[in-house]
Amino acid sequence: LSCVHSSEYSHSNCSFFILGGILLFLTFFTLGLFIWYIIDSDMIYSFQLFLGLTLLVMAYNNQFIYRSKKMTAVYASVGFILLILDLIMYIGVHFIGV
Repeated sequence: LSCVHSSEYSHSNCSFFILGGILLFLTFFTLGLFIWYIIDSDMIYSFQLFLGLTLLVMAYNNQFIYRSKKMTAVYASVGFILLILDLIMYIGVHFIGV
């Protein structure tokens, strides 16, 4: 594997493989958290956090690596919404006591 700048994409092959590896890790980690969430419903915060991060990385990859802008706004919007909802749920349960 060499990290040579490709004229086809604006990023080098290194960033393609690094972001692909991060996305692969986040995908499997999120899948593991989903299985754990099915067993223990207290894992909703971690699952929702990593699902939101996975969608944001997917949006970044679509926009800058693959240059496929069709689903980028959907991935980014759902990712941000999940992160905001996770923060609201976490604050509501742990600080306010709802």
